[in-house]
Amino acid sequence: MKCFTIICALAAAMLLSGCVSDPWMKDVSVRLPATSFDNQDEQIRIGYLARYLADADARARLESRVLETEYVRQWDAVDHSTFTSMSADLAVGQFGSAAGDALGASVLVLGMLSGDGSLKYISQAFMPDEFDGKPLRTSEEVRGALMTMMDRRLQSVAEALSAKLACSYWCESSNRIYRMVLGGQGLASRYPYLPEQFLVAVNIGEVEAVTSTDPISALVGFPVKWKTQQGNSASVRMFDKPALLTRGALEIARDSNGFVSPVGWRSMDHTTIGTQIIATLYASPHLIWGAQRGLPNRIFYNGHAYGFISNGRPEFVNKRLSVPLLPVTGPALDTKL
Repeated sequence: MKCFTIICALAAAMLLSGCVSDPWMKDVSVRLPATSFDNQDEQIRIGYLARYLADADARARLESRVLETEYVRQWDAVDHSTFTSMSADLAVGQFGSAAGDALGASVLVLGMLSGDGSLKYISQAFMPDEFDGKPLRTSEEVRGALMTMMDRRLQSVAEALSAKLACSYWCESSNRIYRMVLGGQGLASRYPYLPEQFLVAVNIGEVEAVTSTDPISALVGFPVKWKTQQGNSASVRMFDKPALLTRGALEIARDSNGFVSPVGWRSMDHTTIGTQIIATLYASPHLIWGAQRGLPNRIFYNGHAYGFISNGRPEFVNKRLSVPLLPVTGPALDTKL
């Protein structure tokens, strides 16, 4: 029996050693530098924008707490009707009801649900009434503008990495898969795990007009005319699996929302290079991305990185993370909004 125990211990040690020696595993296990912060208005603001990372009870409390922030009160000084209508709807239990005890029909769920009703991943886009100097009159025009904006941002990221980027699948739709091939000098010294190439899945969900009861304009700082659905509706995910890159045609999964992703590939989102790419892509007041993955869980919005450990209270976003952005330059990143 003692020999059997020793053999099992040795086998476990060998398995663990194999995992630790995997550069990808080592990279995704690195904890991002974090500092605590207690700016309650900012915690509630970011928590509300990323509220589907919170559990159901925290989401419900965020609905009322967001009205108390200076962001909403200052916006109300310009547009008093917004705060009044929001407060009235909250009083009768209508305001943001989909974000309360359950995920409503208007919430786009892409990815797994946690046991507490929160999402593993969230993303959303917020748009004004024009793009590139042209009015946005329909939801399809907005989705087209968002794909143009995301394509430009991806191209700028590729240029910053001296990489080649090409769309590979469904390139005329709002659900696309790109291939990025890395080849820049000096990248290996910057990133613990660096594949030769990887896939980027971009999925833009349905778009809806913003109502007068929605506090989103106050929270992002500009008049929002359109937004993608709540949940995970402006998604960028990265995947790599070296053994699958040379096997010809890829197997692509498409879910009930039309969102696409490669089958059998591992996530690149939480590697060092993946984290910097996501942070750079979402360094905009028009886009937010978050995940209950990584050390710690993270949210990227408007050039800032936020973190959290647990998600059971309105102030669940309580850390600032240190994530350097890629040195993107040029007009390709300019959304011209």
